[in-house]
Amino acid sequence: MAIKKVSDSLEADVVLACPPVRPMPRKWEDVMPEIQKLVAQGMSYQEAGDALEVSYVLVNQLAVQSYKSSVHTEELFEVQEKQRLGLG
Repeated sequence: MAIKKVSDSLEADVVLACPPVRPMPRKWEDVMPEIQKLVAQGMSYQEAGDALEVSYVLVNQLAVQSYKSSVHTEELFEVQEKQRLGLG
């Protein structure tokens, strides 16, 4: 069986693939001002929460700011962020 030489050099296109970047969970301290900014622009709290993918419980906690609330806002936000990103 004969081998035919096609070229003196071998060239290949190499595509460097970056590993997919896993999204990092946001921090409640960073999301709160975003919610307040959207509300100041005319959105309702519910619309702002939907736009930022934050649960109604947390958005309502921010809107009401009640001392009677038994919700641990930051801890709940962390859990929901991990669920939203599929991390836990």
